[in-house]
Amino acid sequence: MKEVTTLIRQSPFNSALPAEVLRMTMGLILSENKVQVVLTEDGVQLLRAVLPERIGGQDVKRHLETLGELGCDIIAEVESLDARGIGDPAIEVMRKSRSEIAELLAASDTVLGV
Repeated sequence: MKEVTTLIRQSPFNSALPAEVLRMTMGLILSENKVQVVLTEDGVQLLRAVLPERIGGQDVKRHLETLGELGCDIIAEVESLDARGIGDPAIEVMRKSRSEIAELLAASDTVLGV
């Protein structure tokens, strides 16, 4: 079994890439991989409670919730959450420091990211 990490650093508000990467991550869970999603920098914006239909965006919240239900760890960088004022994410996430995330990425067999 391989450890696969999806790293999302881009905001979901100006690109469809984060939503597409989450869809791809759902496919990775179906294989025999340990999959986790890491949100850093503007990627933590995925955790805001927004109405995507009002801003013409993709509904990524349901993807994140489904991934969590399927056993995928959703991890958010504490420094990025604090810098963007996201104190209460719209979904439950694990919070890790930048140094912990660096260790996690180094230990992963594969890192996919946007």
